[in-house]
Amino acid sequence: MLGQLLRPIRPNIIQPPRPRPNRKREDQAQQDAHLRLLATAMESAGDGMLITGADGAIVWANAATLRMTGYRLDELVGANPSMLKSGRHDATFYATLWNTILSGEMWQGCITNRRRDGSLYSEEMTIAPIRDQCRALTHFVAVKREFSSNRPARPPLDARIADPRDTAVQLAASLAEQLHPTRSKD
Repeated sequence: MLGQLLRPIRPNIIQPPRPRPNRKREDQAQQDAHLRLLATAMESAGDGMLITGADGAIVWANAATLRMTGYRLDELVGANPSMLKSGRHDATFYATLWNTILSGEMWQGCITNRRRDGSLYSEEMTIAPIRDQCRALTHFVAVKREFSSNRPARPPLDARIADPRDTAVQLAASLAEQLHPTRSKD
């Protein structure tokens, strides 16, 4: 057996290394495919999505946002989302929203906006800051879901979760109940 291991390798068995395709080109093609997938997903999303620059000017909106607002993309791009204001929220509401996102934090809440035709609609919205490689704030992305006026507006997520420990306790209790449904509550 040792003889077999030490037997010289015949030259015709050794294969020269295959030239690898251009790795940089492969990486770029993968990145391009990934970006196309993300763009398609964002455009196809059932929830409205809107991207603004750091200055608040709209740079992109998906089809759901266009259906929700009644505006065409060319009417939204370059405009400020304040064009959707309904007059139902005071300056303090908007100051809090902007202070939150400009500080780099996510804002979540319910808002009433005005469509192009003048009708009002309510939506749950999350606005998140987007930063570049140097951590500079460059854009904001808003994800918006319209809800029926028949359904009561939910308070902002922060108000619903007063203390994360309470939520953890509720989750643990719920899980325990699911795992041990016959357990008495005494």
